[in-house]
Amino acid sequence: MDLNKLFIAIVAASSLALTACGGSSSSSDNDQQDSGTKTGTETGADTSPDSFSFSNRSDVELQTITNSDPITLSGFDGTLTATVTNGYIMLNGADLGVSTQVEAGDEIQITQTSSADFSTNITSTLTVGDVSAEFTTTTRAADASPYAFGLTPITDATPGAEYSSTTVTLSGFEGRLALTFDNGLAVVNGALHSSGVMVEEGDTVYFNLTASSDYDTTVTKNISLGDYSTTFVVTTETAAVVFDGIYDDTYNVGSDAFLDMSVAYGGAGIAEVTLLKRVGNGSAELLNTTIDADDKTLANVKSVNYYNANKASKIASFKDAFLNDTLVATCMSGEAFVDRSETPWFSGLTQGTIDLHMSSDPNTVISLDDNYIYVDSNDVEYSLVGCEGLTEATLLTTSDSTEATYTMAGVMRFAALTPAPPFGNDLADLYALVTISITLDSAISAFGSGKEAGNMTDFDFNVLHTYSGTGDLMLNVAATSDNEIYVATVLDGYSVYRQNRIERYTTTDGWENVFHSTSNPFTGMEENWDVSNMVVTQDINGSDALYLVNEDSGLVAFDLTAMNGSALTEPALLAADDYDRCTGVLAHNGGYTTSTASLWCHDSSNEGQMLEFTPPLLTDIRVKAAVARPDNHTFIQQLVSKEEAEQIKAELEGAGAEVEVK
Repeated sequence: MDLNKLFIAIVAASSLALTACGGSSSSSDNDQQDSGTKTGTETGADTSPDSFSFSNRSDVELQTITNSDPITLSGFDGTLTATVTNGYIMLNGADLGVSTQVEAGDEIQITQTSSADFSTNITSTLTVGDVSAEFTTTTRAADASPYAFGLTPITDATPGAEYSSTTVTLSGFEGRLALTFDNGLAVVNGALHSSGVMVEEGDTVYFNLTASSDYDTTVTKNISLGDYSTTFVVTTETAAVVFDGIYDDTYNVGSDAFLDMSVAYGGAGIAEVTLLKRVGNGSAELLNTTIDADDKTLANVKSVNYYNANKASKIASFKDAFLNDTLVATCMSGEAFVDRSETPWFSGLTQGTIDLHMSSDPNTVISLDDNYIYVDSNDVEYSLVGCEGLTEATLLTTSDSTEATYTMAGVMRFAALTPAPPFGNDLADLYALVTISITLDSAISAFGSGKEAGNMTDFDFNVLHTYSGTGDLMLNVAATSDNEIYVATVLDGYSVYRQNRIERYTTTDGWENVFHSTSNPFTGMEENWDVSNMVVTQDINGSDALYLVNEDSGLVAFDLTAMNGSALTEPALLAADDYDRCTGVLAHNGGYTTSTASLWCHDSSNEGQMLEFTPPLLTDIRVKAAVARPDNHTFIQQLVSKEEAEQIKAELEGAGAEVEVK
């Protein structure tokens, strides 16, 4: 027998015997070996690692490199291949690309670049052996709060016209946002859009909006971008002034002149217009026509009547129910005379009167009981030489169905009845604010043309206030519906300096100064103003305003609702919308209220034509008044000593002001 082979066989047999013995030594050992995880056997290494996972990331910035939390690999033998999709592997702190060999105990992470878009996921998958796990990043939401962009409102827009907003550059937000709007178009980067459009930061945009076809009306475009909202607003201009009216085709330019105008409101939109005209030869004419407020077309005056030659100066009219006619009260001045039968000669004036005429028959005078107007002052009798102004007559009382009393206010000029020079003294004319009441009896309804009314009328005359200083003038008068009387005056003989004034009289407060200025509101110059007519009426919102005209052209307005204590605010010269065509005479519709209020004036651009228009809104008057006075002159009146005055003057001049001390 070969001994070497025998030794090998013995050794082999011994090994088998030992194996068998070990295998049968304990069943519990066998169970422990079977339940163990990945311990390896003589048959091969364990290649299945323990499971692993990653925590996801949210609110990540766009396109940002983001690392997962590190994990430690375990549960496998030898080396395994690790791969990643949509990312990179960082192993034990080193960046190793998309694939590498790993061993149990290695620390591994996923490196990933987040999305370039907002609120978007990017997922990377790491595979080690036969085990995989995902790592996801989610980018943050976009900032949808753009910077505010205000769009300047459009005012005084032409009805029906299209307007564009200011152009804005969108900013302050991220990504793309929906720009939504209504009522018209948007222009984004030069392209028109009629509905919503996606926009980005840096885009330019403006909006188109068509104004309302109505006056004084606002149209709004609502605009939204992200969580921001705004509007674009277009408001049309105040109702265009409708210059309807009447035309006197007998008017001779250069020689004729309208002295006064009165409008009596007859209800139902009917107004009767009465004009007092001086013709070239010095006589006077009373003209009248009826205008339907619903059909204000240009119409020739219906009748022309001569009356009372050259003494008439101002008129006021009112609708009387008893006569079913418009009655015209006319201020008739006294006439000068010289009585040579006396020694010394005596010059004076016949007494002036208030006459009453029927509009339908202006040549006929309705006699008023004791209608002479005169004033006694300091034992001197003054006779009426002219009316500067009369307010419209209003129904004051109706005691019963048999009587009606009408009242008006007037500014009148009186001259003293004195001996003729050189024997007498010259006295300044006296100006007086007066009230006149005319009471009519129902029996006057039987009054016929050419007849005397007799005791069917009553006349009352009352002096409220007088001016008698040299250079002190009352120019004109207007009254409100609640008996506030406003008078335009000039105090040229004032103790310190000239003043143009608006003064007010009420039964409770008496006579008070509510406005004064050294400047003429019609011209802006430092001079006396000329007020040929003035009225109080309401704008379309029902607010009182005082309007004045002069002998040149232009309409000056005071806002009576904006009193500063007992003082009126700055007046406004209305030069737009053809208001500057108004000259000479001014009247308001006797209806007074908002539904019937209108103004009439003489058209300086077409003499002989009377214009009717809607009173301007007080909001417009306030805007114009705010810039009415020039800023280069400030007038200060303060009573101080001469030394104090010189000190104040030096201080103001040191500050660059021009100062005049009086």
